[in-house]
Amino acid sequence: SGTAITFELMSNNLEPLIVTDISIGATSVFATSTTFNNGESKIVTGTLAATCGAVGAPYSYSNVTITYTKGSITGLKEVGVKPLVGKCA
Repeated sequence: SGTAITFELMSNNLEPLIVTDISIGATSVFATSTTFNNGESKIVTGTLAATCGAVGAPYSYSNVTITYTKGSITGLKEVGVKPLVGKCA
């Protein structure tokens, strides 16, 4: 809604993970270190560079990248293979 984007994230890793950034393209939309234990899910809200659009308008965001820390390894990245799609609220 507007420039807010909400994600529900869940960790299936046996070790705790610390999400440090979520980016869409080259733009960081969430940069608050957030720890996830095995099986834990959380809802996090980020800020988009531009408004989503009118209520009900479709959106598609490519190149969604989650950066995280696992143990002593920092800067690990997961890149979505498909775009994030939905409708603006």
